[in-house]
Amino acid sequence: MTQTVIDRYRSIQAEIESACAASGRKTSDITLIGVAKGVAPQLVNEAYEAGVDNFAENYVQEALSRERPVNLPDRLQMWHMIGHLQRNKVRYVTGKFALIHSVDSRLLAAEIGRCALVANGVQDILLQVKLENGSETKFGVAPDDVLDLAEAIAQIDGIQLKGLMGIAPMSAQAAVIRSAFASLYNLYSRLPEPARQVLSMGMSADFAVAIHEGATHIRVGTALFGPRNL
Repeated sequence: MTQTVIDRYRSIQAEIESACAASGRKTSDITLIGVAKGVAPQLVNEAYEAGVDNFAENYVQEALSRERPVNLPDRLQMWHMIGHLQRNKVRYVTGKFALIHSVDSRLLAAEIGRCALVANGVQDILLQVKLENGSETKFGVAPDDVLDLAEAIAQIDGIQLKGLMGIAPMSAQAAVIRSAFASLYNLYSRLPEPARQVLSMGMSADFAVAIHEGATHIRVGTALFGPRNL
């Protein structure tokens, strides 16, 4: 029998509860973000009706054209931008999302701050940390540079650093993934208190491990919406 979005949501919630119980954490500490990349609006609506109140976009163009759930009540808290963001697209994103996860340079942070000030606002951001050693294709800040960049970003008006985001090494063994998440948590714990609000790590295949290692926000696409033709 084909699983529905609500079936998948219940399975995810059960796995979250299990991971929290095993790691001595509260389920209320974990925010589930439904990744809407390539997902039909109706499925986003179904996830919302099931109880998901945070969603994420990967691509600026898809985000701008998306038909959001209709008649949104106040409990729909956030839309997140989690994909790589180019500086020439910042003006389309700033102020449209409650949280941008994928900031990986001071230049990008400065452009976000500039656009936020033009709109008389402040944009919350995360620093994306590169967790896969030796990769030239992955975006993100080198771990050794995170604390210095966080300090530099604190001087930029128009933005507020809320924490860190990371993507586990692809096709890695479980021990490697756990080590990467533990390293990210270690960096996160060294940030100033105002920047220790969000630790975004863990996706469909590894969110339980991420919860064990301290994630506050998990980004789940396939496990919630099923396979997609991307």
